[in-house]
Amino acid sequence: MMFMLLFLLKLAFVIFTLLSTHVSFSGAITCDTPPNVSNGTIGDGCYSGSPLNATCTVTCNNGYCISGDEEVTCVDKPGSDDTNSKGEWNYGDTTCTAITCDTSPSVANGIIGDGCDSGSSLHAACPITCNNGYYITGVEEVTCVDTPGSDDTNRVGEWDYGGTTCTAITCDTSPSIADGIIGDGCDSGSSLDAACPITCNNGYYSTGVEEVTCVDTPGSNDTNSVGEWDYGGTTCTGN
Repeated sequence: MMFMLLFLLKLAFVIFTLLSTHVSFSGAITCDTPPNVSNGTIGDGCYSGSPLNATCTVTCNNGYCISGDEEVTCVDKPGSDDTNSKGEWNYGDTTCTAITCDTSPSVANGIIGDGCDSGSSLHAACPITCNNGYYITGVEEVTCVDTPGSDDTNRVGEWDYGGTTCTAITCDTSPSIADGIIGDGCDSGSSLDAACPITCNNGYYSTGVEEVTCVDTPGSNDTNSVGEWDYGGTTCTGN
């Protein structure tokens, strides 16, 4: 009788051991609150207690482009074999990467202010200044913007100059002086700082600098294309 009792106890222990090692968790598997996506936002419907296979879209913040699956899903933990109630969030390699302008901006006959170069972030903006002898038109600023039509699907932006150009200032009329002659090289369309000698006719003497120069129109501050001739007070007076 004692032998039979011991045998039954051992058998019960073996059966218990076998059952305990193969038991499966029968409750619902859920995921805790999904962690934030760096530089992005997770759409509605994913929360603490979300059921298995719950899925939400991932949207990147302004100035960032998205790559990967663009969604987050509640999945069973790898290797858990449904033996626990906790799942985990799978982002499918989704990342939000900053959009940048990968080249340094430049403008013909002008200078870009500090702070805009290769690798500048979206919305970086710098003033444009024209070289001496050139006037400026447009917004006078360059800005790193998202590539039109990309819909934040690539990380490369482009520079927007807002129609800014630097155009040469010229003197649009030919210079002339009473009772004198202007030397060669000064005529309609002469560039800023073009200069020519003044010679008085026979029987006249000159006063002043004896030279005419194309200069920027006073007070224009390089905001228009038209210069004017500066005679430096030169006159031709009869003997």
